[in-house]
Amino acid sequence: MNTEAMRFRYIQWIPVLSILGVSLATALLWQFGPEPHREAVPQGLWIEQAANALQEPTDKLILFSWWLLPIGIVSLGLIRSARISKGRATNPRFGMMVFITLAVLALIVAVTASLWRADGWGYWRGISAISIAGGVVITAVVILSWRLTPRRGLLISLALIAMVAMFMIPSLLETASHLRDPYDFGFTGDELSAPAAGRWPLAGYVPQYTNLLGYPIAPLLILFGHGATSITVNWLILLQLVTIAGAISIPLIVSGRRMLGAAVVLVAAPLMISGIGTTQTPLSYFATMPLRTVLPVVLIVVALVLLPRVSAGLLPVFSTLVLGVLAGITGLNNADFGLPAVLMVAVALVVGIRSTRIRWTGLLFYLFGVLLVPIGYFCTVTVISGRSDPTDYLLYARTFALDGFYQEPMDAFGLHVAATALFVAAASTGAWLLLRRNSRAMSFASREGLALLLCGGWALLTMAYFAGRSLVPTFIGGAALQIGLVAAAFLPLIRCTLRRARVDRSSGGYGLWAAVIFSVVLTTIVSALLWQARKPIDSMIDFLDSGSGQALDVNGPVLDVLRRSGVRIDNSGEVLQLLPWAGLTQLETGIPTLMSFNSPEVFTISPAFVSRQCDLMSASSWKTVVIDLKFAEFLSREVACRDLLDFEQSQQAQVGKRVVAAIPRASSS
Repeated sequence: MNTEAMRFRYIQWIPVLSILGVSLATALLWQFGPEPHREAVPQGLWIEQAANALQEPTDKLILFSWWLLPIGIVSLGLIRSARISKGRATNPRFGMMVFITLAVLALIVAVTASLWRADGWGYWRGISAISIAGGVVITAVVILSWRLTPRRGLLISLALIAMVAMFMIPSLLETASHLRDPYDFGFTGDELSAPAAGRWPLAGYVPQYTNLLGYPIAPLLILFGHGATSITVNWLILLQLVTIAGAISIPLIVSGRRMLGAAVVLVAAPLMISGIGTTQTPLSYFATMPLRTVLPVVLIVVALVLLPRVSAGLLPVFSTLVLGVLAGITGLNNADFGLPAVLMVAVALVVGIRSTRIRWTGLLFYLFGVLLVPIGYFCTVTVISGRSDPTDYLLYARTFALDGFYQEPMDAFGLHVAATALFVAAASTGAWLLLRRNSRAMSFASREGLALLLCGGWALLTMAYFAGRSLVPTFIGGAALQIGLVAAAFLPLIRCTLRRARVDRSSGGYGLWAAVIFSVVLTTIVSALLWQARKPIDSMIDFLDSGSGQALDVNGPVLDVLRRSGVRIDNSGEVLQLLPWAGLTQLETGIPTLMSFNSPEVFTISPAFVSRQCDLMSASSWKTVVIDLKFAEFLSREVACRDLLDFEQSQQAQVGKRVVAAIPRASSS
């Protein structure tokens, strides 16, 4: 059997092994792994958080098993290839029977996991029969468009895009006075406005979502401070669009514009799931995710463009250095989603480049570019601000992962099994296509392998975000983009498999079952989710009814009440505010802030957050601090803050349910 046939035959096994492997590993470890436990006195957290602190050794084992599965699947394929090359192949008819049996079993598992509705929190409504019917119709239309002439196929693509736009445009609409998700925007808006407010990320200010994406808009926020919230909202929408466009472009880079309509549907559908709450759309939760995902998606797209050039020997040093710098920016911006992308580009560089000299030289310059960015950043902020602390980079990761804050045990089965199997299949297929290529040149199979390895590997590594806090809403919101991204990356291979099954009767059985498995998985997980979206008119009504105000509207009434109570609140620098939306409040009112984090809510989590806040304030000159009373109580527990603030002399004001205190600086400090 030639190499091409061998490569094609084993590809049919990969989705089957992925689905069965993920479901089996998850179920066995869930059943026989150590039980999750809570500590009586949680390390690193306030005692009140004991009920919210959970150690989950089994979930970590499950996560590691997911990460190891692609290595095992690819290794199994290499062993099988070696046996075939030595004339030890099994009987083809027996192999077909085994494949069909396992394929049917995998199909049942995939469909069941996709339709699973068990959710103790009651957020997920499942996928209805009409949703499946809609997904099947879309899948059939997509396959039909691939068989038509390019012009007719383009017309179908445009029709699909129009349908998606009808749902997505109302979901994307957002203004400063009509926010889809004011709660989450309080965190992301503060991080994006931090540099303009004089708070340097990782140099006294510790973001959770983005360290770098506030810098591009800082000049605009400084010049047009009264419109800071509007500028920030528009920047967030632009980041959403760049992320979506980048994900859609991946199958187009591999296989051309025939993929456009299907790619738009697959990427957009998961982002519009209306399974969270009653007034939110997935794009509202997605508002926190572009800060984490936009740069990884851009890095993957750039890698797809540059790595084939590197493989062909075209400017390999320059290309890998550029790729390394972009990867360094991506990794520095966010650890949870950025570092997996940095790692996967390095893996793709090693696996995808056949020339030994180009491979290792390219890897060296890539790593040099990666390290250049954080070194340059920390040196720069140290010179400008006089401080920097690289350990802050993983502060939130330590709190959530090591301290177990708000962790939830994973279910043995459910929607996460189906999506993880999709990611494992993508990473395994991509690695297999690259390892079994015949030449140094990047053929269609190699480009598709590169896309699948990058997208699937990155998505799989980001599942650490879900494995800790294993809630259905966390999965839907946190993995929605990855599901669509990986599904879209599979499109060229699905089209190729269907075409091959039509022209090569010897592989027809394999191709048919592979196409069925792929189509069902994509239909139930991705395409059908489009029909879970709210009706466009309902979404527009929600938008018009969801007035939520700007930063000035959030904190302005409280500040006015304090002024009427005799507290001097102005922009002289004598008064600091540690309020929600602190950065935007400073830009819109002129009242400065020294908030070290994106929200005072973090003070309720851990003494570490309070300690850092008090240390920062002690190094500055001011006379009064304005803060919500419920958060001030946690500051009073820290010795440094008790020495710094005179809590007994505080003045309080109540506006609605909020009680805000103006606390003077202690005379002894």
